[in-house]
Amino acid sequence: MQTTIQTSEPSNQVTARLLGFWRTFRKNRGGIVGLWMLVFIILVAIFAPLIAPYDESSSAQTSISDIYQPPSANHWFGTDDAGQDVFSNFIYGARVSLTVGFFAAFISIVIGGLFGLVAGFFGGRWETFLMRFTDIMLVIPDLPLMVVIVALTKPSLLNIIFVIGLLGWTTTARVVRSQT
Repeated sequence: MQTTIQTSEPSNQVTARLLGFWRTFRKNRGGIVGLWMLVFIILVAIFAPLIAPYDESSSAQTSISDIYQPPSANHWFGTDDAGQDVFSNFIYGARVSLTVGFFAAFISIVIGGLFGLVAGFFGGRWETFLMRFTDIMLVIPDLPLMVVIVALTKPSLLNIIFVIGLLGWTTTARVVRSQT
């Protein structure tokens, strides 16, 4: 009785698939531009304290003359109603945007993946019930519902992440169901 264990093949198979994906992806110019834009935004978010000309809480030192300033050499995008530099807020806002986007996408993928897997695996009444519930959720307009839910809850970054994540799972569920 002989037993052969192939441990190196899955690693080679994964590497081959990743290389194949990269070769195909490289040919798509729009995808490459999008990748570079995402890398740029991530780098801006990471190095925001080094890039931003003003602190994110610089409104404590502002005077009335700093309010609503037009773009200039000192304030590239001008100033807002609190006298804060809009360019600095823009740079620091990349951190918040990426945080909300990544965590909300993770929540959506988990919920949608579970719905799609359960519907596809069990089929029958489970599939009918879960996919009809998904259809109902697809019909409800997300943005007004998000605004209402966030307005009814305590406004916080965590609540915004959960609301976007809880309302964005429907497409993922349908795609996972179609592949199961």
